[in-house]
Amino acid sequence: MTEFGKTPYITAKEFEEMGYKIVIFPVTTFRVAMKAVRDALIELKEKGTQKDLLNKMITRQEQYEVIHYWDYENWDKDLNERVSKEFAGKLRLKEQ
Repeated sequence: MTEFGKTPYITAKEFEEMGYKIVIFPVTTFRVAMKAVRDALIELKEKGTQKDLLNKMITRQEQYEVIHYWDYENWDKDLNERVSKEFAGKLRLKEQ
């Protein structure tokens, strides 16, 4: 389903009742996000601060949860430890 086309707006439930197993909304969230970006940029330009935008933002903790930040941090730490052990002593800097 896409917005602003000729197809009438049909809910996922209505599609299911018609026999569809899946419905995609290919650009819905992108359009919503881009409007939010545009509105935020206008506000930043006009007011010079993000203070009044804070209530529209997800918190740092929420963002980390969405992107699974801690999984990446742990993966990076593990990778660093494994690479350091494997190459310790094998890499030498040339004396200048």
